[in-house]
Amino acid sequence: MKIDGVIFDMDGLLFDSEAVYQRKWRDVAGELGIFLPDKFTIEISGTSGQRTIDVVQKYFGETVDPQKIRLEVRRRVTKELMVHVPEKNGLHEILDFFRERKVPMAVASSSAMESIEHHLRVTGIREYFSQIACGAQVALGKPAPDIFLLAAERLGVPVGNCLVFEDAINGIRAAVAAGALPIMIPDQIQPTDEIRALCFGVYDNLIAARDALKKIIDES
Repeated sequence: MKIDGVIFDMDGLLFDSEAVYQRKWRDVAGELGIFLPDKFTIEISGTSGQRTIDVVQKYFGETVDPQKIRLEVRRRVTKELMVHVPEKNGLHEILDFFRERKVPMAVASSSAMESIEHHLRVTGIREYFSQIACGAQVALGKPAPDIFLLAAERLGVPVGNCLVFEDAINGIRAAVAAGALPIMIPDQIQPTDEIRALCFGVYDNLIAARDALKKIIDES
């Protein structure tokens, strides 16, 4: 099987940071007397820009400033992650797997570029990635395909020959829309049967994904 590039989401996929985001969303909502249902997690995960604003407005109501809410959540998350960035199981193993096979890698994350660079550097994995694409660099956030198309373009490879690693449903839909090969490592939300059918593979963690891909890639 020919794989020309690999694109990784960041929050909830490389790092256990999506849980921090969800906790801060609920902290801010609670302070405003707002209850956020589980569906909020599905709709907000992996989004950026106007898409995030729309979801915040939907669940927080018309009386709040969604941009102010978004910035406050980001401020609280950034403060916590400046102290410690928790790594996902298998992070270094999956990156070594692709580097040993000389497959170029990129990060495509809805987070701010400053946060992406910080997280990659403090965990010692910045050198693995030749390219980074962030949410502010595209017109539409996930589930639109823009960020994955940009990452593939920067890698200089056909997006159809790229694996995209994602933890969120919005990210899987974006990868499918881009024409990439989506691999889901579920974090906050488990995939539905519909989402599973869209994926090239669904694995419990990055170690399991590496082991499965080793058979697929090396034996093809």
